[in-house]
Amino acid sequence: MNKQGRILTAAHVVDKATNITPRLLQTDASINVGNSGGPMFNDKGEIIGIVSHVLSKSGGSNGLGFVVSVDTIHEIMDSDPGTFSGFIPCLLNKQQSYALNNVAGHGMLIQHVVPRTLADKLGFKGGNKNVTIGNKSILLGGDILLAINGHKITDVDSVIKIKQRMANVKKGDEISFTFLRSGEVNTVYWQVETTQY
Repeated sequence: MNKQGRILTAAHVVDKATNITPRLLQTDASINVGNSGGPMFNDKGEIIGIVSHVLSKSGGSNGLGFVVSVDTIHEIMDSDPGTFSGFIPCLLNKQQSYALNNVAGHGMLIQHVVPRTLADKLGFKGGNKNVTIGNKSILLGGDILLAINGHKITDVDSVIKIKQRMANVKKGDEISFTFLRSGEVNTVYWQVETTQY
């Protein structure tokens, strides 16, 4: 339901980048600020979706909850494997970077690392301390990705350019990932095994 009170169907939320119409599940499970991006399980312990948002008049957890179905997530990943490398990021501006003692002044704070993905294989760590800054809930304590193959992550444009470069990698290429962990700058290297990462 949007601000005018209209129910939003999947047809109203087509992802323009992929031309995929997401399938949404409605739930009465309590969804709080900070739950977005987390998994929703069925009674067998299987992931059935990713928590998207809650529509609430009070701003609390009471209201309508929505989850993007897991088949939509698979469809998005399969449509462009290079888009998803296995972590959920939070792009940092200069102020946010300095507040997190990131003297580089740029980067992507890693919120979650999905098991058995490239990010997991490379050993990246996600956050573990949930904090709210303004109206935004983020997880602190994860690695901050600073650069990929020497190209700094400074803003949305830099991320798009890096994604375009990554689309041209070939099997056997070596890619470097520079990141900040516990105040120390580290670099890991990945030798491309397949372009379908």
